Amino acid sequence: MSRKKLNRHPFMRFAFVVYMGMMLWLLFGRSRGWETGMAYEDILRQNVNFKPLFTIRNYWKVITQHTNEDLYTHCFINLVGNVVMFVPAGWLIPGIWRGHRNFFQFIATTLAAIFMIELTQLLTLLGSFDIDDVILNMVGLTLGYLAYMITHRK
Repeated sequence: MSRKKLNRHPFMRFAFVVYMGMMLWLLFGRSRGWETGMAYEDILRQNVNFKPLFTIRNYWKVITQHTNEDLYTHCFINLVGNVVMFVPAGWLIPGIWRGHRNFFQFIATTLAAIFMIELTQLLTLLGSFDIDDVILNMVGLTLGYLAYMITHRK
């Protein structure tokens, strides 16, 4: 990375480091999968969703129709959390790396990062691969990006 492309604003760099530490803990710091006693292949099969909007629709149904009060909080936190927790990254990334102020560069880089996170969660059994998580995370990143662009217009 070129020194010219790095914004030297110390608050943004510090905020990004703190944010990334929190995200690493949220995404990988909690153990799941191995304790179940299931075979690795079975766990992988149960933790993959390649159907866009499948999980989102199911969670939305639970939230709007109150079909399962026990799952309501889980569904709400999953839908809202997957958007909200990526908004800060969407704001910080173009603020630190000027090259990512270009929308297409920003989308390409963040989409690749989200896919790597999802794949790592799946392969380490510290989460699942859900295309709906990718969609929701990208919504959050895009909202953060738009907020940055609005607040930093010249």
